[in-house]
Order: sequence, then structure tokens, then C-alpha cells
Amino acid sequence: MTWWMWIVLAVFCIGVVIAGCIHTILRGLKALGSLGETADTIGTALDALNDSSDDPQKSHTASFAVPLSVAASHYEDTRRDIELRRVRRRQSHRMIWRSWAASRIPETLEDTGFAATPEPSTHFSSMRNYHVANPDQ
Repeated sequence: MTWWMWIVLAVFCIGVVIAGCIHTILRGLKALGSLGETADTIGTALDALNDSSDDPQKSHTASFAVPLSVAASHYEDTRRDIELRRVRRRQSHRMIWRSWAASRIPETLEDTGFAATPEPSTHFSSMRNYHVANPDQ
């Protein structure tokens, strides 16, 4: 190689290294910005979890540390709420099943408004089988 080709090659190599460094720095700065946003989101969520000013009337005392009648009433309230959620879920399911029963289910594909697709071509599969069946060629 001539001397000027070595210079062009060296300049090209230095340019690629510089471009790689710039790319790495830019990607690192972008990652730091994303990391900061994630840290802010996590910090906000943790502050919300630690904030006890939402409902100061509720007692966070353990159930074994309160009188039995209080613990029993909490248990009854919880069981009543669970049963109400189950009843609402059953009613919702019942309404959905009734709406499905009232709707007409299409018997054929033409009843849905969609057209049937044509059968796939067997040209390629026959050529593949030709090569498998005739390994001599």
C-alpha cells in the first residue's frame, strides 16, 4: 500500500473511535435521564405508601392487641365486604351470560360477514417434496 492509504486508514480508524465515544456518551446521558425519572416515580410511590395521613381514624393496631369484640367486628365487616364483592361479580357474570344468550351466534362463516379465504397454493410444497423425494438431482 502507498503511504497516503495508511493515512486515510488511520484517519478513518480515529474517526470511528471518536464516533463510538460520542455515541456512548449520548446514550449514557439518556440512560441517566431515564434513571432519574424512574427514581422519582419510585420515590413518589414509596412516599405514598409511608404517608399515614390518608385515614387517621383507622387504627393500625394488630388484631391480637385489641379486645376480641373489636377484632370480631373487623372480621365481620371484612367478610361482609367480601360477600358483597362476590354477589356483584355473580350479578355481572349473570348479565354477561344473559346478553350472550340473547345474541345470535352465527351458524356458518358466511353469516359473520367474512368471506372464506382460498386454499393455499400447493406449488411450493410439491417442489419441496420433489427435492426430498429425488435426492439424486
